[in-house]
Amino acid sequence: MMKRDRGGPLISSSSASSSSSSSSSSSLLLLCLLLLVTVVAAAVVVVVIMVVDVRGVARREDWGSRPHGAVDEASENLLRIGEHLEASDPRVLAMLRSTFLVPPPALPYNLTMHKNAKTYFLSRSLGWDFYDHYVKQFFQGQRGGFFVEAGALEGEFLSNTLWLETELGWSGLLIEPDPVSYRHLAWKRRRAWISSTCLSKEKYPREAVFGALTKPYTSSLWLYHAHTREIDSHPTLLHESLSNYSTMAYSRALCFPLASYLATLNVTVVDFLSLDTQGHEWAVLRGLPLTTWRVRSIAVEHLGPKNPTHGGYNTDPAFVKYMETVGYRLVDVYKEVNYFFVLWNDETLRRLSDPPRLVKFFSLN
Repeated sequence: MMKRDRGGPLISSSSASSSSSSSSSSSLLLLCLLLLVTVVAAAVVVVVIMVVDVRGVARREDWGSRPHGAVDEASENLLRIGEHLEASDPRVLAMLRSTFLVPPPALPYNLTMHKNAKTYFLSRSLGWDFYDHYVKQFFQGQRGGFFVEAGALEGEFLSNTLWLETELGWSGLLIEPDPVSYRHLAWKRRRAWISSTCLSKEKYPREAVFGALTKPYTSSLWLYHAHTREIDSHPTLLHESLSNYSTMAYSRALCFPLASYLATLNVTVVDFLSLDTQGHEWAVLRGLPLTTWRVRSIAVEHLGPKNPTHGGYNTDPAFVKYMETVGYRLVDVYKEVNYFFVLWNDETLRRLSDPPRLVKFFSLN
C-alpha cells in the first residue's frame, strides 16, 4: 500500500515499517550490549573484591590451619628468647603485626546464628545474658568504642561484643586460639581485628598447648568448643561434665601479653574487655600495666575457691580486692564466677553504676 506524506512523494508503508523495525532492533541491540558490559564490569569488581577477601581469610586461617605443633622459624626464634622480651619489645610487636593480626574484611557479614530455645537456655546457663545486660546498660548510645574479646570462639555464638559492633559501630580485637573456632571466626567477617593466638599469663610471649572438646555431628558444637583451655589450667565443672561425652583435640598456639596487642594496634583506651580464657584471667590482668592502658570496663570469668556444700565455686574476695586496688568497682557477680567491673575514676561509668541508676541483673530475673 502506498501513502503520500503531505504532498510529498509516495512512500511505501512496508518500507517505513521496515525502517522503524530496523531502528528498534538497533536500539534493543545497543541496550543489550550496554547491559552486558555493565554486568561484566560488576562481575569483575565482585571477583576482585572476593580475591582480596579470600586472601585475607587465607591469611586469617593460616595459623589455625597449620598442622598441630607447627611453628615457623621466626616464631621459634622469638620463643627462645621469650622470657627476656618485654611486652612492648619491637620484635614482639613486629611478629604480631606481620603474622598474627588480621584487619577487618571489606565484604558483608556472614552471620548465621538465630535465637532459639537452645541458645536462650545456654545464654542463661553460661552467663551471657548477665554480661549482655550490663554491656547494654553502660554503653547504650555510646558509639565508636573499642573492645577486646579474648575467647571469641567463632565470633557469634554467645558473643559479648557483637552487639557493640553491629548496633553501635564499635571496632575491636577478637582473639581465639582454637583452630576450628578461628576458621569460623574468619568466615564470619566481623568488623574487628582477629588473631589466632592467646593471651599470655606471663609478661612475655610464650607457647601453650590447648585441649578442645569435640563431638562430631552435634548441634551443640560451639558449646563444646567454648571450653577450649590450656591443658595446665583447672577445668570447670561443666568442662568435666562435657568431657564425659566428647573427645579431646590438642593444638598449639603462641600467646602474647595483652599489652603487646594494644601497643601493636596503637590503642591506649579499651572501653570493654571481655576475658574468658578458661583459667588464667587473673594472671592476664596482672600482666597489664593499667597505668599505661586505660580499660574502662571488664567482664571476666574467674573461678574462686570451690564450695564444698553444693560443689560449685564461691565468689573470690581476694580477686575482688585486687581489682579494687587497681582502681575498679565491682558491679555484680553471677553464679559466683562471672564478674563485671567498671573503672572507678571513669566518671560516666561510675555515675551509671551508682545504685539509683543501676538496674541489677537479678532484679529482672
